Amino acid sequence: MNSKLVANRIERGFTLVELILALVIGIVLTAMAIPKLTSMTRAYRGIGDARSLSDMVSLAKLRAAAAFTDARVYADTANSLYRVEIWNRSQSCWITDGDTQCSANYTSPATPPSTSLSSGMTYGYGSLSSPPNNTQSTLRQAAQCQTDAQTLAQNAGNIANSACVVFNSRGVPVDNNWAATSNDALYVSDGSEAYGVTVLATGLIQTWRAGLPSGAWINK
Repeated sequence: MNSKLVANRIERGFTLVELILALVIGIVLTAMAIPKLTSMTRAYRGIGDARSLSDMVSLAKLRAAAAFTDARVYADTANSLYRVEIWNRSQSCWITDGDTQCSANYTSPATPPSTSLSSGMTYGYGSLSSPPNNTQSTLRQAAQCQTDAQTLAQNAGNIANSACVVFNSRGVPVDNNWAATSNDALYVSDGSEAYGVTVLATGLIQTWRAGLPSGAWINK
């Protein structure tokens, strides 16, 4: 008898109530999974950008030593871009790594070849107020980038919406007077977490993460 009931049930298929119940359960599970998936995706983007920035900083350090000149990571904080630039001694200008013309000569497009931050990522560190341990004395982006003329004159940079990490030919991070500095750092945020790349005067490059609004920095 039982086997006949089962066989009849299989032949009839699912009832409308059962289909609706399965659909509701599926919708509930999807709704529960979406926030977690969104959070994971955001975290992957953030740490991915932080590691990419760290790689760029490392590349600038290597380029400076290899070409026996100065090199920098130029962060365009308004347009969420970044690139490596190398000081060309013969032309007395900064040239984007892999390019041939002075970066300042770009007019259309106005921006030299650059890498974009991921969607939803911007430069900044939210409401955080303290830098990672044993790095900067004050939490801030690296100093504003120098123009070609400012670099020649060793004057402080004043290019708006910019931040530059500069290395000399020995791979040491330096300020506008070519003195070793521990104040270089680049920070990005997705509004939920902040990520930072710091450079000590020794040349040590570190990557950090902190939850917002007031989390502690964790070395990644």
